[in-house]
Amino acid sequence: MKKEFTGVSGFTVRLEDNEHLFVKSSITKENLHLAHLEWIKLGEVNSQGRGTFIIVTDDTTPFQIVFKKNQYDEMKELYEILLPYTKRLLFEKENNKLTILNKGNLDKKVRPMNKLNISPPYDSISFTDINSYQIVCDKQVINNDMLKNTASGKYIAGGVGSLIGALSSLNNGEYISNLQIKLNLNNFDKPCVYVNYITRNTKTNSEMAKDLIKMCDEDLAKLEIITKKEENNIPQENNTNDPIEEVKRLKELLDMGILFQEEFDKKKKELLNL
Repeated sequence: MKKEFTGVSGFTVRLEDNEHLFVKSSITKENLHLAHLEWIKLGEVNSQGRGTFIIVTDDTTPFQIVFKKNQYDEMKELYEILLPYTKRLLFEKENNKLTILNKGNLDKKVRPMNKLNISPPYDSISFTDINSYQIVCDKQVINNDMLKNTASGKYIAGGVGSLIGALSSLNNGEYISNLQIKLNLNNFDKPCVYVNYITRNTKTNSEMAKDLIKMCDEDLAKLEIITKKEENNIPQENNTNDPIEEVKRLKELLDMGILFQEEFDKKKKELLNL
């Protein structure tokens, strides 16, 4: 799949294939893997008949593609193609598999105009490999007590108050230079892996920070479901022998989102000999 999109003043975005992207402005250009896209924003057309498409890559300077009113539909098509690649985690419930889209791991030895992301575009791990997780902001670990402390009240995104409060307590809510989830794994050879959300100095109240913090918060909620589910899959010595009580317990796990419906139905049939 090779497709090209052009704006004004020499801006070009070209999909080289299903995995690679070429972006060019009047002063710089960059080749990258789609999985290394960090953030995108499609702006509305203003009264002068111009709109802006922002593409943030692993490089320091974002690309701002200016387009004309009659190019909006074309830019919207590009936006919809690129948006899934800005995610950090892809959860495959059917296969119990987690795919990490690596962001921000640059080779510092290469000159700035030709930085290369030396990390593989994807890492894949099984749900069962995840032992626990931690939030890391500007090299500081955010613990559960900090998540509960929202006294600062500096919320910048709806529904993620506890995370925002914790981040604000670390940096006064002005800038974030690094936000990660650290996944601790059941693997001696690879004991942990980092998922990068914010990789550069970013204003906390910027639209980019809001979007990425919200994404991080949603991924944390899914990781909580996964880790709780795995904990409940560990055999317990004092499990009740009463099948009715066991079905009730499993129903509670289903209501909490820890079990999937098909898992509950299968276990229920086994317990009740249906």
